[in-house]
Amino acid sequence: STLHMQFADKARYLPSDYTTLCRYANIPAIDELSALLFLTSIQEIYGHIEKQGGELVIRDHSHIDFCSEKNLVEKSTVNKILSKHFHLINVVTIRNPVDAYLSLKKNDWVHFSPANFDEYCRRFLSFTAQFKRKDIVRYEDFVDSPDRTLKKICRKLSLSFSPDYRDLFNTARVTGDSGRRSDDIVQRERREYDSTFKKEVNKSKHFRIVSKKYGYTL
Repeated sequence: STLHMQFADKARYLPSDYTTLCRYANIPAIDELSALLFLTSIQEIYGHIEKQGGELVIRDHSHIDFCSEKNLVEKSTVNKILSKHFHLINVVTIRNPVDAYLSLKKNDWVHFSPANFDEYCRRFLSFTAQFKRKDIVRYEDFVDSPDRTLKKICRKLSLSFSPDYRDLFNTARVTGDSGRRSDDIVQRERREYDSTFKKEVNKSKHFRIVSKKYGYTL
């Protein structure tokens, strides 16, 4: 990703980020080199964690592939690079596009055009199309039934379920951990929207497809 570089007016101090440093240095064929650096790093990290008796879980930042100005892809970059070298198990979490889009607008993260709700839903459908329905988990189901949903996720990922997770989850530091935070797993109040946005949602043909597939409504 180069999204983190677009908002910096000068080269940032990133001594452990070799890919960004190579981009700053204008090294030729940087995209091919970036993919190789990523793969090599993951292979080394995986080997190290395996020796410690652990499991490697990677959080794929899908926003870069599906909600930025770059051309839409059929498979996420992380899956595309790693699937040739690893047996990947995917679990996908989704949220009602209404709430997700309102959050994007609130945080000024609408990095695609046309910058409207229907386009976001089109990209949402493109993202979810690469996965099987049984591997997709709704955020709303998790906050309504955390234990049951997390056990389901653990089974899919072949991970052990820890009944103590409620006391431990807030100690984890996760990259991209944005938005509203809380020590409690509860449904958030919907962000406010006006009548213009309501009309935009009701007119969205792609949201109608989302609603039919995943049960989401305004």
